[in-house]
Amino acid sequence: MTELTKGQTVRRAFRCLLAVAALGALAACSNVQPLGYTAIHEIRPGPGLFSGDDGVFVLYRGDATDAEE
Repeated sequence: MTELTKGQTVRRAFRCLLAVAALGALAACSNVQPLGYTAIHEIRPGPGLFSGDDGVFVLYRGDATDAEE
């Protein structure tokens, strides 16, 4: 049996490590759940970036006392 040189040993260890990392990445991606698709021209329900909890964009929100005056 032939002896491996230091460079061959390092190269073999790197290949094994790379193979384990590739198999780990495949295993991590195997349990992915499908994403709920929303068409680009439809608006998702719920709060947005500039809207409040009710999903409505308001430019000015005054107090109830301001409306009575």
